[in-house]
Amino acid sequence: MKYQIRKAAKYTVFSSSEIAELDPEDFRNHENNPYEGDSEEEFVEYISQFDYDDLEGLSDDTIQELLKIFDNPAMSDHYSTIEDYEESWYELGEKNPCIRKAGGFDVKCSSN
Repeated sequence: MKYQIRKAAKYTVFSSSEIAELDPEDFRNHENNPYEGDSEEEFVEYISQFDYDDLEGLSDDTIQELLKIFDNPAMSDHYSTIEDYEESWYELGEKNPCIRKAGGFDVKCSSN
């Protein structure tokens, strides 16, 4: 009996969106979700929890800046580990086009 074996690898890619310039003071008097923090860490946490429903009451300029980083902004790749090293292993299984997430391969076992 023949086995179907393939080599698999995992890489990490660093990507980022366009840079948004935001002033914490623009959010202090926000009606539904005022910013009350005092540090950079608190502001980035506040922004990470900000939602489209919270846009009302902000200036058009602030909204335009937020849209640079909200949802699925265009991302630019800056670095990939493929340039420095490879984390790879072998997988044994069967070709199966229905398993799209695994590249059409039903993995039964691996060397990983």
